[in-house]
Amino acid sequence: MATDVSICSNALVMLGAAPIASFTEGTTGALVASNLYPDQKRGFLRAHPWNAAITRVQLAPLTDAPAFGWRSAFLMPNDCVRILSVEFSDSDIEHKVEGRNILATPARSTCATSPTWPWIAGTLRWSRR
Repeated sequence: MATDVSICSNALVMLGAAPIASFTEGTTGALVASNLYPDQKRGFLRAHPWNAAITRVQLAPLTDAPAFGWRSAFLMPNDCVRILSVEFSDSDIEHKVEGRNILATPARSTCATSPTWPWIAGTLRWSRR
């Protein structure tokens, strides 16, 4: 399997530069690769839902509920670069990302039957655009 260093080393060779064995070896190629590669890799992974990069996890809700509009908040995993879906009982549910938190209200929550719920949901949909 290719490593981050081997990918960068091969790219440097294709550009006519010397290969690298480590990001910390002190060469110009290693310095450039170590500075550019993390952001390029992250951008590439965000650009498309690559099958090899998809992971599903079950998240536990945070102890403090959001101040308003959503029933639950979940901490986004550290290695998450793009959320493809948020599910509850095998169905996609509406969600919003604020900082490193995912806000969601499961379909069967009491908020769905609240008289103020359509107004809150409409406001949140509008504010995301």
